Amino acid sequence: MSNCQAISNPLKEPKKFYFIIKLIIVFSFKIYLIEFLYISIDL
Repeated sequence: MSNCQAISNPLKEPKKFYFIIKLIIVFSFKIYLIEFLYISIDL
């Protein structure tokens, strides 16, 4: 049983890791869009 837990635990961690990466990508993309809008307004 301990072998199954050792396999299942690392599988849960990458999901959190990928979720954090998704959040960072979405957040940076929103910032990029906002900056792009500000530049287009300035022009």
